Formats: sequence, C-alpha cells, structure tokens
Amino acid sequence: MRHHAHLVILTKVLFGITLCLVGLLGINFPAAKASGSGRISLRVLTDNSDAIVVGEILDGSLSSERLALTVDVDRVLKGSIQAGTVITIDSLTTPQRPANTRSPEKDLGLFFLKSSAAGKWALIPPVSGFLLDLRGAYVPLPRNISPQKLPSSGQTRPLDNVVAELVSTLQGPISPGQVSFDLAAEYRSNRTPNMKALFSPLRANQNNKLRALGLQTALIDGDESALGALEHEVKTLSPNLAAALMEDLKYSFTNPSPPVIAKLGQLSLPANDNRDLRLAAIVALTRAHTRDTLPYLAPLLHDKDSLFRALGVGGLAQFANGVSVGGHEPASGHWKYRNDETVRNSAMDEQVLQKNPAILAFWKSWWSEHRAELLAPH
Repeated sequence: MRHHAHLVILTKVLFGITLCLVGLLGINFPAAKASGSGRISLRVLTDNSDAIVVGEILDGSLSSERLALTVDVDRVLKGSIQAGTVITIDSLTTPQRPANTRSPEKDLGLFFLKSSAAGKWALIPPVSGFLLDLRGAYVPLPRNISPQKLPSSGQTRPLDNVVAELVSTLQGPISPGQVSFDLAAEYRSNRTPNMKALFSPLRANQNNKLRALGLQTALIDGDESALGALEHEVKTLSPNLAAALMEDLKYSFTNPSPPVIAKLGQLSLPANDNRDLRLAAIVALTRAHTRDTLPYLAPLLHDKDSLFRALGVGGLAQFANGVSVGGHEPASGHWKYRNDETVRNSAMDEQVLQKNPAILAFWKSWWSEHRAELLAPH
C-alpha cells in the first residue's frame, strides 16, 4: 500500500516536471488562427480524399455562392482519375467561401478532392474553418521544379506521393494566402521508409530550406551524424531554420547510446558559446537522463545560468526517480535511487528553485553521495 501511494505521488510530481519541460522546450500546441482556421495534417487530408491530383487550372470562377474550376490533370497521387484528363471541380466541402472572391489564377496546383453522390468533385481545403483566399483551398506548386523522386522499389503510399510533391514548394517563396506545411512534423508523425529515402539526400542539397529539412528528419531519427552537421549548420542557416533544427534536437532527438551522449555532453559544456545550441543539447540530455548523461547534468547544478541549473535538477530527478528514457512515467518495479526525498525534491523550474533553494541543495548533496558509484565504469 505504501509503495502504491509512493508511485501516485511520484506520478503527480513527474506530471509537473512534464509541464515544466514542455514550457522549457517551447512546444507550441496547435491553436486556431485569428481568422478562425487551422491547418489540417497531411495524413488526415490524404486519408479523407477520394482523389488527389496535380494539375493546372484552365478556367474557373468563384463567388459567394459557388466555386467552379476546370483542371487539366498532370499527375494522379491517389484515386482512379486518369492523367491527361480534364476534370471539373464544383464547390468546396465546407460551406464557408473564401473572403477574397477574385477569379482563380491559372495555377499549377495540388488538389485534394472528394466525390459527391452526383459524381461531381469538390475541393477539400487544407485548412479548417474560414478561408481567406482561394489559394488556401488547394496548394499552388512551382512550375519549373519537378517533384522529388521516391524509391522505385517497395510500397508507395499516397501520403508519400503528396510529401514528395510538397518538397518542391520549399524551393520558392510562399504566396500570400497559400497554406504551408511543416514536412518535418509530418515525418515525425508518419515515418515511412519512402519518406526517409526522400529526405535523407536533402542533407547535401544547396538549397538551405531543403538541407535544413534533411537535417531535421535526421535529428528525428536520432542519427548521430546529424549532431556534427547541426553544429556547423546553426552558424550558416537563417535564424528561423536554425531555431527549427534546435527544437528538433530538444524534443525529437532520442539516441541514448554512449557515443551520442558524449557528443551531446560536449555541446552542453560552458565552452559552447552558442547558448541556444547549448540549451538544446542540455534539454536532449535531460530527456535522455541515462547514467551516461549524469557527468554532464550534475555540473549544471553549479552553472551560473538559473535555467541550466533547473534543467540539471530535472535531469537528475528523472534519473533518480526511474523515469523511462524519453518518457515521463516511472519505470515499473523497484529502483534503488528512488525514495520519498527524491520524489519530494523533484522540480524543473527556475522560479520553484528560487523560492525553494533547499531543492538545489538536496541534489548537490545527492550527487555528492552517489557520484563515485555513478561515475564508476559500468
């Protein structure tokens, strides 16, 4: 009974740690836009479409009552429509019309389609809710750039085909009103061998956006070689692209192997004058919180940066309390370092440590007590 109550307390404390970690990682949960719309995931769009095609708009009209498009189909990504045919799209699947009712442009676009009982095609917009512009009802594609090629062997899913088409949109500017997709996020949720084969070669691409995407997906895979590339790329890429890479190091990269932990540890040292990169490496170590991470987490207890001290406390607390690697729940069974004191002193928040300096003192004492044992070869 005592053990059960102990785990209940521990779970509540770890839930608090999780919330603190989410804040530290800068994770943004989806929120509705001011216009009342939000982007739909590619997986949902693909699954809900009866057909997906790439084609050119030959003609069309848009009013507050009706949408009509004539599209010359060039490529079919899903469904029974034949390439080379001309289809008519009549209306949207949502009753909300775009606020801007100008005539459709003669775009090359990617169209998600739903068939009606009357045999007509309707557009499934890649955003939910209000549409500001018709270009939010489909995805314009660049005319002079071919889609990335998928491997010729193995099973290809419609989602793989869609992602391959959308990679080309990263090579040009996004038009006003156009919907953009976070392809790294799609890979994070729907990893397939074809997507991996599609994204991996991008690491050597001359285009900065494509190269960053290739590196992002390598970080998501926990690829050790991505760490060295990241250290170089954050110095050369734009701040936005560099920030996206470091976010994936923070909350997507998972590889607890000792060589990888050692590389992360080097990036976490005060000698690293790139604070953002150092922070990303420390958060990755905190998420791993294996025994190999402790020589890098423990010195943070004495760091001059209060955020890093809080992460050091959080990392040691998760190790001591037996939280599973990459998770937020205690591992089942007995764990020799977990007790009422380690649970009671669990925290990962600067303000909590400022108000309760005894917590930091506890972990300094804890590390002093266990240091020799935990640093011994194993």
